[in-house]
This record gives sequence, structure tokens and C-alpha cells, in this order.
Amino acid sequence: MIKKTMICLVVFLVLATPISAIVIQNKINKFNLLPFKCLSFTRYILNDNGKEVQMNISQDLRFYSLKSGYLLMRGTVRNGEKNSRINRSIRFENGSLTQGKTFAYTIKNIEKLSGDSVDDSIFRLLLDEYTTGKSEFQVDIFKIDNLSYLTGGPYAFINTCTRY
Repeated sequence: MIKKTMICLVVFLVLATPISAIVIQNKINKFNLLPFKCLSFTRYILNDNGKEVQMNISQDLRFYSLKSGYLLMRGTVRNGEKNSRINRSIRFENGSLTQGKTFAYTIKNIEKLSGDSVDDSIFRLLLDEYTTGKSEFQVDIFKIDNLSYLTGGPYAFINTCTRY
């Protein structure tokens, strides 16, 4: 009787352990179920060769799959005494998910949309917050609560966004 009980207990543990691990992992990583769409409003204060650049931008980040996604950036930029508008679309391809919370994509193209008057060099300052190379875009995403996420680039946590 004790042998049967021990065998049943061992079989139960052998089966329950991987199932429990899968359930826990799915709960932890539930946020990265695609599509992932998140909206944020961010104020950036960047440095351009000792000159302060202020950007007030709404960002719409959308990862439809690991094959495609995009980031829309729209807002105002103040560079010294010069004020301009930003309105850009960054399209992604060839994505991967690493460490369960880091999305990495190749930038397919960047398009200046109507009304965009920001110099490309100033836009590149902003884009550098998210890139690890000329065309490698990377963002870390951590769940804060039900629909709020903390996002960060390779160098710093950048903003919070609301998933929709």
C-alpha cells in the first residue's frame, strides 16, 4: 500500500511540475501576446552638442506579430529657439522576443509624414533612445498593472504607456 502511494505521489509530482511551470510562465508573460498596441505621451529632454532639445510627443506602438509592427510619433520639438513639428512612422520587420520582455525588430523604413519639419539629425537623437545600431530597434516592456506598461530602450526606461 505504501509503495502504491509513493508511486502515485511521484507520478503526480512528475506530471504536476511541468504543468505548473507552464501555467506560471504563461501568466508572467501574458502581456506579450501579440498584437501588442500601446499609446503614450512623453516629454523628452535630449542633448544636442550641449544644446537642450525638448520634445512633446504622442507615441503609438504596435507590434502586430514578430514579422511586422510600427511606431507613430507625433508632436512638437523645440531646439533652441526653433520650434518644429514631428510626424513620423517607423515600420518594423524581422522581430524577436528575448528574455520574455524585450522586443527587437529591424527597422524596415522611416517615413516623414505630412507636417513633419524636424531635421533628421534631431529625429535621430530621439531614435537613438531605442536603437542598438543603425537599423536595430529594441524596446523592453514591463507590466505595471492591468493596462499600464513601463517601456524602455536599451539605455533607459523611457515612458509608461496604456495598452488598448
